[in-house]
Amino acid sequence: MLKALNEMADTLSFPVSKIVYVMTDFTESNFNFWTSHPMLAPYVESGQLDFAIFDAVNDTEIHLHNAKITLSASEPTANPICVVANYLFDTLCHDIFQVDNGELKEGLISVGSSREKEDDILDPEIIKNFANLYKYRNIEVRARLSRE
Repeated sequence: MLKALNEMADTLSFPVSKIVYVMTDFTESNFNFWTSHPMLAPYVESGQLDFAIFDAVNDTEIHLHNAKITLSASEPTANPICVVANYLFDTLCHDIFQVDNGELKEGLISVGSSREKEDDILDPEIIKNFANLYKYRNIEVRARLSRE
């Protein structure tokens, strides 16, 4: 993304050199790979690239590795933030509910092979056989009574 933005710098109406792209992941192995990758070094040296370990489920702040600053909702930034959440939402836990004929139901999903049996469950090609099975189950709703 930074490469493309830098190539378009002359046609854009904002200073591309001031953009800081922050790559985040919740795994230390990805973070370590990025921080030592020679192809990313020029962007780090120019100040356009920083890194952070961020767990979208548990973290509320992003600690920038190079700039040594923390991004937090409690301290707004002077400039706007744009988020590119590539592969984020498919890694988070989700809940799904349905109201059917006045009854609340929880959605349950199972993911597995559409075949009865797989020859090698470690074969990466097995993903081509994946199927999702959705099922809705009635849930009991307990009314809250408040006493005044």
